[in-house]
Amino acid sequence: MGEEAEDILTSLHLSPAEASEFCMVKNKLDTHFMTCRNIIFERAKFNQRQQELDTGADVTAVPETLYNQEQLSRLRSSKVLKGPRGRPLSVKGKFTATLKKGQKCTLQEVYVVEGLTTPLLGRSAATALQLVARLGVVNLDSEETVKAEFPRLFNGLGKLQGEYKPFSLSTPRHISLSLLPKVKEELNHMEQQGVISKVEQPTEWCAPMLVVPK
Repeated sequence: MGEEAEDILTSLHLSPAEASEFCMVKNKLDTHFMTCRNIIFERAKFNQRQQELDTGADVTAVPETLYNQEQLSRLRSSKVLKGPRGRPLSVKGKFTATLKKGQKCTLQEVYVVEGLTTPLLGRSAATALQLVARLGVVNLDSEETVKAEFPRLFNGLGKLQGEYKPFSLSTPRHISLSLLPKVKEELNHMEQQGVISKVEQPTEWCAPMLVVPK
């Protein structure tokens, strides 16, 4: 060993027994030469990535390839994330980063995911950076105002031009006995409006009907 190494060993204040143990000496040296993160390099590398907006994503995520193995070992443990169809994702960890767009910035947790090809900017970050607008309440005009603006939508019944063959069945569906009076009343009402017409003879097919009480 050189003189500098001898000076370092001396500064560790190892006892003769500890100095004779390789593992003990290695652990002391590892503690002494504790590596430091290159924050400037990591930020520059992170900022060079183009991120896609994903308003359906609960979190912000970046690919594992953004980091080397030594950096991955320093990431904090993470919760389980699930992708499409509820499949669990291979999450290597997470870190906290300040995301910035123009004059807007936000502090967000960023998850490192194995197999991810493109960094994704989650819903929370996108909203905080005002990249998307979130509407909590939609105010509608009064019913009279809407009817006055779109009168054709509120007059009569809409009818398609031409002939159309709907999905057909060979046998009619059964209707609950308790609903029969109301069904007959509604059928008569629709017949009077010209929506349907009564058929007195056998047919090749019939249209299915699903009764939904209101």
